[in-house]
Amino acid sequence: MITAAGVLTTVVAVSITLNLLAGHRQRVAKAMAREDAAWRDLNTLADALERFRGDVARYPTNEEGLRSLARRPAAFPPDGAEQATYWFGPYMENVPEVDPWGNDYLYTTTDGGGSFELFSYGPGGETSSDSRFRVASRVAATDR
Repeated sequence: MITAAGVLTTVVAVSITLNLLAGHRQRVAKAMAREDAAWRDLNTLADALERFRGDVARYPTNEEGLRSLARRPAAFPPDGAEQATYWFGPYMENVPEVDPWGNDYLYTTTDGGGSFELFSYGPGGETSSDSRFRVASRVAATDR
């Protein structure tokens, strides 16, 4: 009887330990999946911004924002107008507005559209000092 109680206690302890480890593994996998999704979104947005720049010779202004990757900004002429720099979009079908943690992606441009910075606050939100989810323009303003 004592041996059976000892074996049962050991089996229960091992079961609880394995269950806790599996739960921890799932939480880590979920966090990594969110980080991967954030990087994927940021890199996709950066690629679309580079294509926009290739056509228009600048990045979208702060007022035009990321939505100009999917819809023609009002500042551009309608189809058929002759212009050296032209919006040939859409550059993305669906522009992600929020990161995997529910916060807005932040886009800013400087140098009159010569460079941009795109970032997510990450899992900590605005109160976090974690800035590892950040992408900047590939072409420096002096390379234009």
